Amino acid sequence: MLKWIDDIGVYPREKNGPTPFLLLDGHGYRLELPFLQYVNDPAHKWIVCIGVPNGTSVWQVGDSNEQNGSYKMYCSQYKKMITSKRFTMGIFKLNLTRTDIIPIVNFAWEKSFNRVDTNLKAIRERGWGPLNRLLLTHPEIISSKPSPAITSSLPRSTEPNIDTNIATPSPPAAPKNTNKVHIEDINFKTGYAGEVIRSILRKAQRDEQILKNIDLSNKIGTDFLSSMETAKKWSAGIIFKSGKCYLDKDVLSMVIKAKEKKNEQLVARVKKINGEYCEKKQEYEIAVCEMKKWEMKTERKREKLPLKILKPLCAYKKRKGDKAIPTKQDGLLERWMSTKHRGDMTLEEWIKSTTLIETYKKDTGRELTMGIVNTILSGDNTEDQPTIPINGIITGRGSAAVVTNCSV
Repeated sequence: MLKWIDDIGVYPREKNGPTPFLLLDGHGYRLELPFLQYVNDPAHKWIVCIGVPNGTSVWQVGDSNEQNGSYKMYCSQYKKMITSKRFTMGIFKLNLTRTDIIPIVNFAWEKSFNRVDTNLKAIRERGWGPLNRLLLTHPEIISSKPSPAITSSLPRSTEPNIDTNIATPSPPAAPKNTNKVHIEDINFKTGYAGEVIRSILRKAQRDEQILKNIDLSNKIGTDFLSSMETAKKWSAGIIFKSGKCYLDKDVLSMVIKAKEKKNEQLVARVKKINGEYCEKKQEYEIAVCEMKKWEMKTERKREKLPLKILKPLCAYKKRKGDKAIPTKQDGLLERWMSTKHRGDMTLEEWIKSTTLIETYKKDTGRELTMGIVNTILSGDNTEDQPTIPINGIITGRGSAAVVTNCSV
């Protein structure tokens, strides 16, 4: 959208010309690298700020009663009109279908977002046009405002050349009150007096909590870089708590660093999983050779395979969804007899048995393919690093993948 606005020349891109400003909510794509790179490019610079997270209902014009509120109301109204008309026509299948969506939107749009007069009212009441900061008078914002500290001091005389040694007449003494009032006799609990005391205490408690929250926010925002580096997941809320709302080059730089860190973690984990796979494969192939040597001894035909051979055999044939590998010899032998017909495990199957695919999709929103895995592993030029074709079958070089002539 911003590129389209720039392409049609809405804002003049000239030296010392105006820089367009954009206020956005905290949707995730605001922190995507392509967007941040575009708005921070000097050739088409945009000043982009994020509004208060979890407060869009207050400051965002689209969430106003005049726009989104009216839109929802008229959508419901038109849905009722459709079902009522179908009922009167004897059509008893009243469920809405996909073909009803466009008429519903057209009806509601004209009476909400397309009304200039109510749009102007919504913009004005949110203080954006005219720019009058009217939001600061919103009841929710007023209720969160801390009370000013009450200080008292005696007024000092500013008159020059006053001689303080001159005797002045003393004011008449106030009559002594002979009726003493004890603190126990004052009503603090019931009636109007009790309500006043409770209100004072509630207000003091609220102000104290507000000040604590402000203190906490200041502490969080003292070091933007450290808070960004320690964040597990980037969001508009994290940036806002760090004392920033402007998506400038600092934010861009931190996003790039975060992406690089994620990539490093991905590469390290892929290589670790690949190493585990190669190790399991090596242990399995060695166990197969040991089993064949063991079977060649006729005196052991009636004996059971030893644990040191059964364990790597069963571990390699285990697939996602299988029960845990037994620990005793009889259970291992039974598992081996039921799974030895399975084909050799590929790296793709091994990766699917881990949480790598789910983690990658959660972090990037994309599927992890064997092409990506192949690219990661082929980037290491050491002789000990195996390469993986896209089909997921490992082809070893060096000592990482063991080739054996034994077969099951």
